[in-house]
Amino acid sequence: MSRSRIDFNALPTRARLLLAEGSSEVGLLEAIVAELRIERTVVFDVKGERQLGTVLKALSLEAESRELLSCLGIVFDANADCGAKLTSIAAILRSNGFDFDEAQVDQYGIYAGPRLPIGIFVSPGQGRSGRIEHMILEEVASSSVGECIDQLAMCVGRSVGRALDEKGRVQAYLASFNAEWR
Repeated sequence: MSRSRIDFNALPTRARLLLAEGSSEVGLLEAIVAELRIERTVVFDVKGERQLGTVLKALSLEAESRELLSCLGIVFDANADCGAKLTSIAAILRSNGFDFDEAQVDQYGIYAGPRLPIGIFVSPGQGRSGRIEHMILEEVASSSVGECIDQLAMCVGRSVGRALDEKGRVQAYLASFNAEWR
């Protein structure tokens, strides 16, 4: 479930906390968590990199909150430079009291620190620049839903006179996970 503020008292025991950059990341993570029935997982929208430090500071100030977590995940877009984004996130983690060593991050973006495992995924992945929407649409293109999304985008373009951008296409795809539609 996505939250606007982390309520540490409401976190499930040994929760997996996923900090997402924005609504696209939240939508994708919530769909994955629901589809795979991953329990004890809370998705939190930090509303951009500028707010990540604020959220991490609140988390670090709640000393016992770290004991409530089994792991912390951070999902952000690479935008122009994946390496620079990872470096920036690492600096924000360290400046807020988290043990994090970039050199010890494994091939999957996981740092298994002594106190709290921290995973960082900089989308679209594999060191590429870009955004999570691009990664999602690459996967959707080869699925049976891909053609439907393309047809919807064309229909919207004809109806309103403007193209459906990547975010709009992703939102249409994520809507296909709505349980009421199945």
